[in-house]
Amino acid sequence: MVPSEPRKDVDLRNPVTVHSENEPRAELLAVLGKPIHLIATNNQLPRSLAIEPPALASKESDDLRSGRSGGMGRFASRRAVSTLQFLRDVARSPVQMGAIAPSGRQLARAMVNEARVGPGHVVVELGAGSGSFTRELLARHPDNPLTVFELSADLAAGLRRDFPRAQVVAAAVEDLPKVAADLGIVRIDRVVSGLPWALWSEARQVGVLDALAPYLAPGARMVSFHYIHSRSLGRVATTRRLLLERFNHVTHSAPVWANVPPAYVHIADGPRGR
Repeated sequence: MVPSEPRKDVDLRNPVTVHSENEPRAELLAVLGKPIHLIATNNQLPRSLAIEPPALASKESDDLRSGRSGGMGRFASRRAVSTLQFLRDVARSPVQMGAIAPSGRQLARAMVNEARVGPGHVVVELGAGSGSFTRELLARHPDNPLTVFELSADLAAGLRRDFPRAQVVAAAVEDLPKVAADLGIVRIDRVVSGLPWALWSEARQVGVLDALAPYLAPGARMVSFHYIHSRSLGRVATTRRLLLERFNHVTHSAPVWANVPPAYVHIADGPRGR
């Protein structure tokens, strides 16, 4: 479906509230750089969420608005399509997606900084979404093998299109033991996670960590992130406890205030018993 044009009486300087079933309009407003409030109508979220515009550079946004198709315009269009698909999936399944907007560049840099990927390290990314972390990993570590798990088939298709150097798997991370041999994974040195730990039950978190455990190298490191406000959900402490049960050292970075919403990176080093 082609997104309909916004009503002419909508003031694009101020946020507008939309419901999740009205996703075409929500998507268009977001791509045009308009903040929106998304209200889930499937009762999976108890309150409205503020969604910021996608982090497109001004030149990319200008090209997208003007319809120019060359150079940066083509790149902006690909980024916009990924962002639109991300917003669709947030509206359809907000708890599964966990995020309310694609992670910003500053958070992507912080995640990859803390991952400390070295020569020869095998990297696995969990829950890549629209590819914010994928892009940063490939830009800074192009020679490292990268396998990306993304449960959404539509988002996984976009990742394959945008990042042909990555091995993209449209499956849950819990399926790793079933597909590892076919993927050629015998060890994992670095895990970069975009999964919504704070929204998941303890059983779901345990399932993911237990699926990873047999493949983690003795010096493996896992990085994930939490939004600052997610502490109020009560499950950040659960995630930290589960990591401490499985890793020798768990810490976190300073807040990344430039991300929307602000977030910090959780770092887990040295799998126990490896």
